[in-house]
Amino acid sequence: MKTQAVQVPDLVEKLFRRHSYKLCEELLHEHIRANETDIESRMLLSEVYERLGLPDYALQNYRNLLLFAPALPVDVDRVNTEITRLEGMGSRSEDNGDRATWQLPEPQDDGVARVKIARRFSPYFGFPEYPTTEQHSNYGFVVPEGAEGRVLPYVPADPEKEFIVGVFGGSIASGFFQFVSEIIADGLAAHPDLKGRNVVVLNFAMGALKQPQTLIYLAYFASIGQKLDMVVNIDGLNDLAGCTGNLNHGHHMAMPPADITKVFSSLLAVPKLDEEVLTYFLRVLRYDRWIEKLETGSIPFVGALGLTNYLKRKRHLAASAKPDLENQDSMLWIQRVAPVNHTKLDDAEFTKLMENIADFWLRSSRLMLDICRGMGTIYVHSLHPHHSLMKRPLSKADQEMLKSAPGQDQVRRMVALGYPCLLERMDKLTDAWDHAHYCPMLDVLEDINDDILVDAIAHLKPIGLEAMGHRLVEYLSNQKLTLS
Repeated sequence: MKTQAVQVPDLVEKLFRRHSYKLCEELLHEHIRANETDIESRMLLSEVYERLGLPDYALQNYRNLLLFAPALPVDVDRVNTEITRLEGMGSRSEDNGDRATWQLPEPQDDGVARVKIARRFSPYFGFPEYPTTEQHSNYGFVVPEGAEGRVLPYVPADPEKEFIVGVFGGSIASGFFQFVSEIIADGLAAHPDLKGRNVVVLNFAMGALKQPQTLIYLAYFASIGQKLDMVVNIDGLNDLAGCTGNLNHGHHMAMPPADITKVFSSLLAVPKLDEEVLTYFLRVLRYDRWIEKLETGSIPFVGALGLTNYLKRKRHLAASAKPDLENQDSMLWIQRVAPVNHTKLDDAEFTKLMENIADFWLRSSRLMLDICRGMGTIYVHSLHPHHSLMKRPLSKADQEMLKSAPGQDQVRRMVALGYPCLLERMDKLTDAWDHAHYCPMLDVLEDINDDILVDAIAHLKPIGLEAMGHRLVEYLSNQKLTLS
């Protein structure tokens, strides 16, 4: 008899119905971080924000959803209706000086957005997005309706009349494909070397990918016969942050991001009644029950004693301490190393860590280049731009977003000390072959006098992605696009 695993999205829905909104918020953030294109989860997060008394957060989240509309199945009418409703609710009163009080309808049993599990285990790729919607290819890459590459490998009708470009990388590269593929196709089609060939752009990028997952995807598709005339590899922050996060958890830097693997480890252990995992979930739920009682007024006099904030701090610490399963019978086997707490490193030690990560990144990228050389494929590498490297100030809206986001000091440090390490090794990568190129994109945001950020993780709005696309076309217009 099969045992059905308890999934985090299922817990979210149950907790939502029980009005445990704070726990819903934290679980949804974890889920969306690993499943960025899960629209229903983002819709539910807005509902959770409202019930937490955070209408501004809900409104901003709905507005951000509209940015996905060109590429994903967003119910635009529904989102616009919610935006109009929130904008029309008028002034709000303050509750205890720090949270707005709103009159909200009770959730209906049949009106709750359902959360879909958007990632699965893969024997080769780790934890890829599962093709649950019409906006995914058969390998889980986001591909807008009408674009080529819905079924991979893509087989051209006449290889001599098509020039096939593959985009590789993480979530920023995936967004780049979604919003810029037409710019690339039209721009390259005008290149004299292509002589009117039809340019087809395919997506092999996915949220949370880092090396060597990108390398593994290229090797896999090369092995099953995917023709590629050009590979565009866009990376940067995922490799720095993913490797640093892994080491912080004692995972080898080559493993998939620990934030994802630790969640899947915990979920796998639930059906086995693993004591540590069950204790973790029960501890978090116990704090939430006490906090809910205090905030709903069941025992209001205790709130005046400051117990609510104390329990919230304790709950945060408990939720952050995800189970670290090292038992030999765990179904998920992670290569482990001695943990490195990067927040305790001085600048010299941190720079050395960035150099080690950059060396690992270089080895993986070189192997991608070697595969391209064997396939007769032009290789183009870019580091995606990051707002902390900009010389001009960000817009007020972007600045306000970053102010409320945790961990920004560490992100800025990582980019400031890590990007130079990657750039120092870029020449070693591209000098290895005449048809390997580095297209600089780090400065493309400087001339944009508008909001550029979707979130504090550095995901860009279409205006920033389009600037990256135009830079790529401009760079390639001066390069030879044939191998002969």
